[in-house]
Parts: sequence; structure tokens; C-alpha cells
Amino acid sequence: MKSMSWQSTRSRLSGVSVRLAILIGLLGIFTSSASPAFAAKVYFGTQEYLHHLQDVAIKGPHGEALYLGYKYSFYSFVAPYRLSDDGYVLGVKGQDSFHRLDKAEIERFQARGLLPNPLPPYQLSMLDYAMGHLLWGLLVFIAGLFALGLFQKRRRRRALPYFGRALEHAKTGNSDQAIADYTKAIEIDPNFEAALINRGAMYRGKGDYDRAIADFTKAAKSKEVAALALINRGITHEKKGDFDRAIADHTQAVKVSKAPLAYYNRGNAFAGKGDYARAIVDYTKTIELEPNAEPAYRGRAAAYDAQGDTVQAQADYKTAQEIGDRQRAAPESVASG
Repeated sequence: MKSMSWQSTRSRLSGVSVRLAILIGLLGIFTSSASPAFAAKVYFGTQEYLHHLQDVAIKGPHGEALYLGYKYSFYSFVAPYRLSDDGYVLGVKGQDSFHRLDKAEIERFQARGLLPNPLPPYQLSMLDYAMGHLLWGLLVFIAGLFALGLFQKRRRRRALPYFGRALEHAKTGNSDQAIADYTKAIEIDPNFEAALINRGAMYRGKGDYDRAIADFTKAAKSKEVAALALINRGITHEKKGDFDRAIADHTQAVKVSKAPLAYYNRGNAFAGKGDYARAIVDYTKTIELEPNAEPAYRGRAAAYDAQGDTVQAQADYKTAQEIGDRQRAAPESVASG
């Protein structure tokens, strides 16, 4: 057999694992706190991949079993930006070594019956082409995100004057005009979570519970305000007498935030349902997280009272009174408890 030059691929990853590794690395680009594991997955230079087509009777220079295959390469800077189809190769079974076949060699092997004639066809997949040009797609995606971010900021700036005006109307008790301005702000910026929550609270104050629930439901889709929106929706369900849904919303708020307000309002819903034992558990948790939570002491006192435990009830009423007196004496000192 004529002496042939043998090479090794410059990457030992292949197929789906390569694509996943590249995608994981690229995700790290968008994560400001990317871990070292992410950083290790980005690519520079050339990555070469071999694919088996069929076994052949040709032997390597040291008697190695060979196969007919094809090779393609990614050229990368962080991510692949170009793909090349490198044609047919003879690969060493169980290794990453290969010999590139030119037209003359293919014809010689075919003439000796060592390669099939015609050669088995192959075609790079659309996924291969997509991954081979992934960097360009990512650049377009990043540019789109940047443009979207600018658009959202401009939209929020346009909505803010209406939001501010709605706050002023709400302070003066003009709920109809406040709702109108919150609505205008939301029309400009449909994802304005604070406007949705505030408008929902105004609707609830007017007894329009269904509209309130709709606003809180939309706001709850945002992770930043999900707990607050869920708590407000739970309170609204409670006002409708639907204590089970109220408890479900407050439970979800507890899972999202562990906020004292979520435990407190779930305690109220349990108490409204007549489940005073669970109400006491939630009021107690509220007090553990917020020791100066006067309403939680009063709620727990009422629950103890309902159970006939007047001693514990009186103790909590007394503590609530003391906290209230301190807060009224120095209101500025207990902004956060």
C-alpha cells in the first residue's frame, strides 16, 4: 500500500455532544456570573469531526482496521462562524486519526476494488450548517435583544408620566382617574408590572374583583414581582370568599419569596376558612420573620380566641398593643420593623 499521511482530529467531541457543549458555552456568554465550567466550553480555532460511512478492506500503515468516512470542520471564535465540508477520508477505527482522500487516490482504490464505485453519498445536515454558522446567528440575536431593550426602555419612559399621575390621583382618593391613568400607562407598556398591580388594587377597592384578578395574574408572570402579585391575587380571592384559591396563591408566594406578608395573608385565609390551627402556624412564622408584625399578633390572638385559648389570646393582644404603642410613638424608627 502506498505510504499515506495520517492526521488526528483537533477535537475529540463529536455529534450531539459537540453541539450541546457549544450551546452550553454560548449560554455562558449571556450569563454575567458565568462559572468556570461555562467558560471552558467556548471554542477558538478549528474543530474537526469524523463520520463513519462504511467499513473497508484497506489496512493502515500498521495493520489498523480502516473505514470510509467523511470529515467536516468548524472554524470558531467563541462559537463557530464557518463550516467546511472536507470530503472523504479513511479513518482508523477506534481512533481520531484519518487520511484525507484526494480524487486520484479514490480512483486507484476503486480500480483495485477496495472502495465502492460510486462512493456512498453523504450530505451535511441543516443542523450542521446552522451550528457551523452559529456565531452569526448569535450576533443577530444579541443585536435584536439590544434593540428590544432600547425599545422597552423608551416605552417605559413614555408610560412613567401616566403612572406618576395615577399615583397622585390615588392619594387624593380619585380612583376612577387613577385607573384611567394606570390604564394609559399599561397601553403604552403592557408589561408595566407596578401599574398592573396598582390598577388591580384599585379595582379590588371598588369591588371589581375579576378585573383585579386579571391584572394580578398578568403581573405574576414577571419573576421580579411574582410574590407581590400572587399575594394580592390571594387577598382578592379571599374577599370573594374563595379561601382555597387564596390559600393556593399565598402558598405559591411563600415558595417564591418566603416573605412574611405571604405567611401572614395565608394565615388570614386559613382563619377565614376556620382552620385556626394552620392559621396560628402561619401567624407564628410571620412573627419569627418579622418580630414587630402587630397584625400577625392580632391575627394569632383571634385564632387562639376562636380555639378557646384565652390565655394565649390575651398574651398576643397585649404584645400587639405594646408594639402598636411603640410604633405610634416613633413611627419613623420602624419603617421595616
